[in-house]
Amino acid sequence: MVNNPNVKGKELEQKFNISRRQLGYRIQKINDWLIEQDYPEIERTSQGFFIVDEKVKHWINVPATIKSTNEDHFYTSEQRAYLILLILFREDELLSLNHFSIDLQVSKNTVLNDLKRTKQLLTSYNIELKYTRQDGYYLKGQEFELRNLLTALIDKVFQLNISKEMILKCLNLSENDLVTIDEQISKIEQYLENKFIDQSTATLRYKLFLIINRIQHNKVVHPFSIEYEALSDTEEYQATEILISEQHDIPRQEKLFITLQLLSTSVQWSDVNDAGYLPDLKNALQEMIAQFEKTYIYHFRRQTRSH
Repeated sequence: MVNNPNVKGKELEQKFNISRRQLGYRIQKINDWLIEQDYPEIERTSQGFFIVDEKVKHWINVPATIKSTNEDHFYTSEQRAYLILLILFREDELLSLNHFSIDLQVSKNTVLNDLKRTKQLLTSYNIELKYTRQDGYYLKGQEFELRNLLTALIDKVFQLNISKEMILKCLNLSENDLVTIDEQISKIEQYLENKFIDQSTATLRYKLFLIINRIQHNKVVHPFSIEYEALSDTEEYQATEILISEQHDIPRQEKLFITLQLLSTSVQWSDVNDAGYLPDLKNALQEMIAQFEKTYIYHFRRQTRSH
């Protein structure tokens, strides 16, 4: 539409093999994004031509170097809300509106609207989004709740088709940062004699890296009273030793937490000959983790009331 002002809707429908309704939907999505960026909408004349404002044309003609480095920044408000949560899990960085604006390539006003949506995402968790001049933006809540959010968040951003490059950028990581964790996961798979299923291979590396990183920054789950024997006898529990072999003084409850991550993302294929059993096994694991969470919260509240 910018390169050819004389193009009509019918030509675009034929070029992209879409219906008139589909074209209208796509233009509306573009206009929604332009409004969020404080740009004028694309207008359509009665003759079927499109009017693109000069401000938008000027924005499109940014230098090629800028376009190539930020080719993934066209994200919806929903996607950006989850990306903001990713950024909030960085360590050793005081976060301001500028951080979100620069990383997401949107205006500060857009970020403020996105932050409202981010807060809505936290309503199902016991977590608050806070801001102070001294500490910037940060998440406040019990570490166990933050871990639950973190693991669910990693799964969600992959479901939303957010690029791996953008995920790394928001976490302020590079592929080199994940080399060691990838090697350890490979060793764990060899030890367990199975491969991780579903999208676990893609997401587990981030979960384990961030969990260990939080432990290193003294952000550990609270000690609790629970029978360890049921999990400490599993191969997954023993496999955590591979993961933390270079770490010192890892609390026992953290080993248990990591064990739960491995259990929830692995299947002993040697024990399962019929793929039909996989959903039942997966459901059983999810129920076990849910029960563990309830037990943790119950004991934590009891300890809190006793002090």
